Amino acid sequence: MLKGIEIMLYVDDVAGSAAFWQEGLGGKIVSQQTMPDESLQVTVELFDSVQMVLFDRNFIKRVSPEVVDNFPSLLLKVSDLEQYHEQLQKLSPKVNPIMEQGGKRLFNFADPENNYFVLSE
Repeated sequence: MLKGIEIMLYVDDVAGSAAFWQEGLGGKIVSQQTMPDESLQVTVELFDSVQMVLFDRNFIKRVSPEVVDNFPSLLLKVSDLEQYHEQLQKLSPKVNPIMEQGGKRLFNFADPENNYFVLSE
């Protein structure tokens, strides 16, 4: 039985990315860890049982170079699309307008490292 999901993201600025997820989607830092190379790993809980685990890209290049360029395409479902749209516009210059697609309202946005995500109702 599945209990939750952790999405591992490899970023250049772990602290900056963690701050973006906190401020943009109300994420909560649930753990921080110093890795063997002194880089930082931060886990941000976005929703119940859904966490982003942020790793320094250089650390991943050294320990698992085969996955460093993997990046998931994520669509996150929320209940107040307009609120998140407004909040993310304060943090990212790359927030597209809300649109309707397949009977659902959604928009996409970029994080500080230019990775795109989708929010949908």
